[in-house]
Amino acid sequence: MCEKEREVYKMPEEYQEQRNGQEAVKSLEELLYEKALTEDEALDLMIDLCGALELWERKNVLYGNICPENILLTKDGKARLKEPDTGERTGEDAVSYMAPELFHGQKTDRRADIYALGMVFYRIMNRGREPFVSLEKQIVGYKDRQDGLEKRMKGETLSAPADASSAFAGILLKACAFRPGKRYKDAGAFGRALKRCKRARKSRFLGVIGRWSPAKRVVAAVVLLAVVSGVSFGVWQQMPYQEYTDQETGDHWSISRNGTLTLEGEGAYMALCTEPDWTYWTTWIKKVVVCGNVKNLYCNFSSCVSLERVVLREGVEMVGPSSFKSIQTLKEVAFPSTLREIGEYAFSQCSSLERVKLPEGLETIRAGAFQLCTGLGQIEIPSSLTEIEWDVFDGTLWLENQKKNGVFFVINGNLIKYFGEEEEVEITEDMGIRCISSGAFKENKKIRSVILADTVEELKKDAFNGCISLESVKLPAALKELPEGLFRSCEALKEIVLPESLEKIGRYAFQHSGILKEPSIPETVTCVEEEVFDGTPWYEALIEGKDYAVWNGFLLECLIDEDEIVIPEELGIRRIADYAFAHKKKLKKVVIPQGVISLGEGCFFFCENLETIEFPESLKEFGRGPMAATKWMAERSGEGGPVLVNGVDVSY
Repeated sequence: MCEKEREVYKMPEEYQEQRNGQEAVKSLEELLYEKALTEDEALDLMIDLCGALELWERKNVLYGNICPENILLTKDGKARLKEPDTGERTGEDAVSYMAPELFHGQKTDRRADIYALGMVFYRIMNRGREPFVSLEKQIVGYKDRQDGLEKRMKGETLSAPADASSAFAGILLKACAFRPGKRYKDAGAFGRALKRCKRARKSRFLGVIGRWSPAKRVVAAVVLLAVVSGVSFGVWQQMPYQEYTDQETGDHWSISRNGTLTLEGEGAYMALCTEPDWTYWTTWIKKVVVCGNVKNLYCNFSSCVSLERVVLREGVEMVGPSSFKSIQTLKEVAFPSTLREIGEYAFSQCSSLERVKLPEGLETIRAGAFQLCTGLGQIEIPSSLTEIEWDVFDGTLWLENQKKNGVFFVINGNLIKYFGEEEEVEITEDMGIRCISSGAFKENKKIRSVILADTVEELKKDAFNGCISLESVKLPAALKELPEGLFRSCEALKEIVLPESLEKIGRYAFQHSGILKEPSIPETVTCVEEEVFDGTPWYEALIEGKDYAVWNGFLLECLIDEDEIVIPEELGIRRIADYAFAHKKKLKKVVIPQGVISLGEGCFFFCENLETIEFPESLKEFGRGPMAATKWMAERSGEGGPVLVNGVDVSY
């Protein structure tokens, strides 16, 4: 490690003085083996640690490696940070709590420490599981954790930790925001939010009044007197019962006495969820009004057990994932003409919702958005809707009624669902179908043959997943991509003819299918993602006794794990597929032969000890993050500038 990097870890003198007399008895990691923390205990520890980070910030010092092992507990139950190790950081703790910008080798600041501290306690309040890792699985494998890490580093939206209150969850989600600008600006602001949450747990409704200033209490008394004297009860009902304005951003929310919650400003939802009394107010909110300057609504209202109506005003462009999921009392939603996207499971399981008018201008509805809305019988579909993911309307009365109109359910050229049980299915040109949507034929047990007209332009993920009787498919001649999981678990599918126009084959496209014969790959294919053929008889025979899985010039997978790997030139490899060398712990050096022209996404991802790579002059194309989480990348990305290979930036 260079001297400049060593300077980052120099401990502030004030912090050394503060530690005097505070002998550590164990680490947080050790404590977590003994017991599960309560929310109050977690809050106390985080408040201590924010105080410690403030001292580091005053000296403009980045701690850089916050993890349970480096959080120490004193005899009196206080928390402090261990003096950081100035050596290289490797292993799970090197990435498990790492901020995305640090992971990608980009310029970072003190907000990376805020992210790491938030992620430590996110996992604690999420039963020890990382984001995107299932809580239902009894045993979580290495791949489960790596898939979760990949989603987190791509910026996918985190769900609330399972065992945190809404207030505490909101604080943790803000600290762990993908973009640094969305996090707390410093440890002081982080600590103040935690302290407000801690105070509120001691006192709910009466505590709100108790925190009011004397002047505010006088105003409240005057208002009450005016009401008693004859002021309109309706006006009084609409006055704010509680409100909050973020002094830095101007974001504002208020709750009136008639149960109407109003949100204003892009981050208002976050300020709301971090407010300590949020769990109290949710029980009697009947209406939510989202103002137009809240362009992207990310908020989980599922605890609003009395919510009946949602009004999204002009300017709102997106409703985020699970925003109104499982609200049994919700009867009405007013959508604006500015709406462009409805997120995954946004309104799923809202059983009292009977009618929905989707606005003209809406383009995308994500997976399961209205799934299991059992009372939903009327839906108005706009002509602008072009992308509809899987199971959007499954379990609705409306979808059941569509069966009366034929076996093909089509919306704006998208085949949403095939209801039939015929063994042979043909999509003809006159049907006007241009896209087979996600899951359109999924788990159909009867279908044996499919013919798709050349007018079909696109197939979506998992379209034929689980069609266990499917034997033959004629693909459109101009098709450019086979998406993720397209023919996954199609056990009867013995061979496939790929169209000459094909450019990309997505992950798991044929995984666990019955492919016996080697598919002929067109020269137009430039991208093959991971585990495309894993579990097929053909692929299992291909790799038996081999060091490399090679298919038509593609290196699909390296099957050896050694300190040094020299890829043989005689293999004739031109392209290396996504994640072909990923997670090889021993690998320190690799030699790529002349003739290789591209490396796929995450090609050497998490080969953490890989420090030497010999690139051929022929290499000109790179997928995203081919050397992410390797020692090779860490040594070159410390300054935050581009990392070049043959003139191409491979930083991200």
